[in-house]
Amino acid sequence: WQTLAPEMVTLVRLTDLAGLLVLLLVFIAAAAGVANTMVMATFERTREFGMLLALGTHPSRLVWLVIAESLTLGVVGAALGSSIGIALVMITHETGIDYRWLAGGGPSELSFAGLRFSLRFYPALSVVDVARAIGAVCVTSLLAATWPALRASRLQPVQALRGT
Repeated sequence: WQTLAPEMVTLVRLTDLAGLLVLLLVFIAAAAGVANTMVMATFERTREFGMLLALGTHPSRLVWLVIAESLTLGVVGAALGSSIGIALVMITHETGIDYRWLAGGGPSELSFAGLRFSLRFYPALSVVDVARAIGAVCVTSLLAATWPALRASRLQPVQALRGT
């Protein structure tokens, strides 16, 4: 088919590139959400971190505490999101998703370059896809927690206890 319809090869490559761009934007938004959550948690717990530092906790321990919290947040979010996604794919895999409403409820097929495409899609999901998504969310959570974790480790105990 690649020889018979070279314009389709270009269209598939363009679709893959667009999908990669959307995925990048999703992970940037996820990183911003996790970073925001962790920054707020770090600001709210400044006195707690100051107390831990005053009691002799090593700053690297605070880094690991914030990173562990972020990783837990990422794993729980990935597990819930994966569960919902897997359930939706299982529901729609057999029946399909009808996209005729995008064409105003009209035709059930589209034609392009002599090929016909159904407007009913049947989603599929593999274990590798789920594992990659969970891994990417975990890496995103770790990267997003780096700055708040380093901020917590640089606190001065006296100033942190005062809340300044």
